[in-house]
Amino acid sequence: MAIQSFQLDPNAGGGAVIKAGSIITDNGGSATVVFSTPMPNTNYVVELTAIDGSAAIIPMWNNKTTSGFGIKTENDKGATYGLANVDWAITPYSNT
Repeated sequence: MAIQSFQLDPNAGGGAVIKAGSIITDNGGSATVVFSTPMPNTNYVVELTAIDGSAAIIPMWNNKTTSGFGIKTENDKGATYGLANVDWAITPYSNT
């Protein structure tokens, strides 16, 4: 397995180093984050934190594009977890 190294790119995303926000998933455990300003490419890391009392929630991202990404939440048993509060942040990188 090859290990890749990346460096943060302060010039990516119109100069924004980090974009962040909060979103609540629907009853089916899904949500879509849409950036107010699109990223120039999909070279960004998605970080997710789900907080909902004592429940074990696993947030996952999918469908990453320049305009946003999807979020899906499950419980620790693999079942859909709806109405979860998810904090998200993205950090652009350059793989040059």
